[in-house]
Parts: sequence; structure tokens; C-alpha cells
Amino acid sequence: MHRPVAQGAATCALLALLLPHALLLSPCLAADLEGFGEEEGLCGDASDAHRSGNPAEVAASMPESTAESSPGLDGERVEWDEDEFEGVGDDWAHRQGRDRRRGAEGDGDSGEGDKGKDADSYHFEIAAVVALLVYGVNVWIGTTANEAIALAWAKTATADGGVLDENFTLLGPGDSIRGEQLVREHESLFKLYGGGRRHCDGFLATLDLRAREDLLSMASYLLLRRDDHLNVEVYMSEGCMPPTVLAVGAPKVVRELARDCEDLRTYAKAVGVRQVADWATDRWAVVAESSEVFYDLIGERFVELVFGESAYESTGRSLRYLHFTSEMDGSSHKNVLRFSFVLPPLKQMGEISNLLELVPMFVDAVGGYRMSPEGRRRADRRRADEAERRLREGDQARRDAITKKRREADTERLKRLSPKEAQKWVSRQAKVHTRRWVKQRAVRA
Repeated sequence: MHRPVAQGAATCALLALLLPHALLLSPCLAADLEGFGEEEGLCGDASDAHRSGNPAEVAASMPESTAESSPGLDGERVEWDEDEFEGVGDDWAHRQGRDRRRGAEGDGDSGEGDKGKDADSYHFEIAAVVALLVYGVNVWIGTTANEAIALAWAKTATADGGVLDENFTLLGPGDSIRGEQLVREHESLFKLYGGGRRHCDGFLATLDLRAREDLLSMASYLLLRRDDHLNVEVYMSEGCMPPTVLAVGAPKVVRELARDCEDLRTYAKAVGVRQVADWATDRWAVVAESSEVFYDLIGERFVELVFGESAYESTGRSLRYLHFTSEMDGSSHKNVLRFSFVLPPLKQMGEISNLLELVPMFVDAVGGYRMSPEGRRRADRRRADEAERRLREGDQARRDAITKKRREADTERLKRLSPKEAQKWVSRQAKVHTRRWVKQRAVRA
């Protein structure tokens, strides 16, 4: 209790001794701190100028006394050279102007880029318009060229004194000079109907030309050669053609015919030609029902005109194939003579007359042909066997259809039965099939 009181009395005595000294020192401290706030404000302004990054503002914000001199580290005053910062503000302004010009140039470049993009966006439309124009021009040119070829052929073949005019009494519905006898079914397909000749009911001549109006087809012709073709079908009268199947032509074309035509696959076989003088073996392939038919129909006269080595360059080169058949499928007539030729160029269309002369010559040859009795019996036997085979195939197909239908009905019936009833029905059907099989074996035995 008495010790704290003594300590407090000592503290009060010490403060009483120090107070006069503090009052004497306070004017000096006030003089030393005078102007401290102003310098702090000046420093703040200078720091703001430094943060702004403008050297001119930094120099302007510095006080004169500071700009002119500044105390060094050792208390010495350092004199500043005013010429040292000459042009600092101008350089900064120059850089700012340059940056602004670059920004403006960038904006200009972006504008030009946008204009380029706008121009590029029309390239597709321009290309589409050009493609349509090219396609339209090609259609017009190709159609005109095909019409010119068809008209030239009609004038050559059906004009007065032409091959078809002299051998057939009826040729198309109109005037041959203007090409009205032709029927155009397509830009590259023309047909001519005719008739009025011995041994035949009529004929159909088809001009199968290149699709010149089609750009894609014309491009494909650069890789795969394609010629203009003339196909003639003569419909023989009933009783004027014996049972005959024969094809003569270029080896590649004959192979395609044998693959596509049912009559050639069924009745014909390859025939090796050895007994015909001057026959161009490498140029022609023969597929016939019998060698007798070939040797009887293709005599020395046709070898000299078409099939001989000497006649190949002049006439035979333009013949694709001959196909004579009495078993034509998919046609209103069963007895048909088919001819296929390669059309010559437009300026050489007159050469087609030599080829068309083969049509009436072969019509007369086939119409007047009489097979030997043995050859006729073999031909009739082959056709009877083929008819029986087709009948068996038809019966088998009908039986298969009936069996399939019965199985489907049994399956539906089993679905409606309970498992126990279905098992009984299956066992009963198995017994029925067993009894039928035993009866069939007994009948065959």
C-alpha cells in the first residue's frame, strides 16, 4: 500500500523539473517544421507529374529551386542544365502523333480488308453465272450439231434414189428433204420408222448420237471413246425366218452381246471360222447356234463386201455387229435382224449408203434361207428342251411360293396356340411329312 504512493510522488516531481526545458525548445521545433506541408504538396504534384508519363509536365511541375539546383548527397548543391531537357516535350508529342497516324493507317487497312472481303463474296456468284452461260451455250451448240448430223443422214438415206427409199415403200410421216421423217426423242436420239418390203413387216432405224449437249458426257468422251451409232432393227414376218441365232461383230462387242442377250446365252456358242477364204480372223468374232447357220448365211459375197481383209478398211471398220435371232426377248416381234453401224463424219455422210445396202441384202438372204432337215430337227429339239426347262423352273417357282406361303401360315397359327398345343401340332405335322415321304419313295420304286 505505501510503496505505490511513493512511486507516484517521484514521477510528479520529475515532470515538474522537465516542463520548463520543453517550453524553451518548442519555438525551435516549430521553426524547423515550418513549410513541411507545402513541400509535401509539391512532392505530391511532382509524383503526379511523373505518373502521367509526360516529360514536359514533369519538368514544369518541378519548382524553380529544384530545377535550377538540388542538394547532393553530401549536402552540396548540384546545378541543373536547362538545355539538357530541351526538346523532351517535342519528342513525346512526335511519338504521340506517330502512334495516332499508325492507328489511322490500321483503320484504313481494316476498311480496305472489309472491301476485299466484300469483293471476294461475289466470286462464287460470278463463277455460277459463268458456268450457267457456258452450260447454256454448250447445250445450244451440241443440239444444233446433232440436228445437223441427223438431217444429213436423213437426206442421204431417205432421199429420192437413196438406199432406203429404193427398198422400202414407207419411210416416216413427213418430207425427207426437211428431215420431217425423223422423230426426235432426245437431243441425241432420233428414230425413223419404215416398212413395205418382202419378208419383213417393217424396220426401225435409231440414230444414237453423242450427247454433245451435256458437258459431263463430253468430258467423259475424252477418256472413253464414243462414236455416233446407227442401229437398225428389221422385224421379219412370221414364217420367213427359220430358227436361227447368230451374231457377228468386233470381239469386244460380241462379248457384250453374249452377256446381255438371253438368246445368245441360251442357244449360241463360239464358232471358229476356218473354211472361209480371206476372212479377217482377228477383226471378227462369231457366236452362232450352229456352224451350219453361219456358213450358209455369211457367204463369199458378204466376205468380199464386209468381212474380208481387203474390205475391212473401206466398209468393215464401220460395222459394229450383226445379230439375227428368232428368239428375241422383250420385243413385240420374235424374229428380228439387228444391225449396228458407226456413223461417218458429217462431211463424209455419203459413205453410209454402202453400209445400209447390207440391210436389204441380209433381209433377202435370211428370208430365203432354208435349213437342212437335220439342222432343223436339232434346232427344234433345242427349243423344246429349253421350253421344258423353263416349264420346270416355273413349276418349281410356283411350288416354292406355295411352300413359303404355307410356312408363313403355320408360323402364324403356332403363335396363337399355347405351348402344349403347339408341341402336339408340331409332332402331328412331323408324322404327316414322314408318311408322305414314304409314299413318294414307294411310288418311285
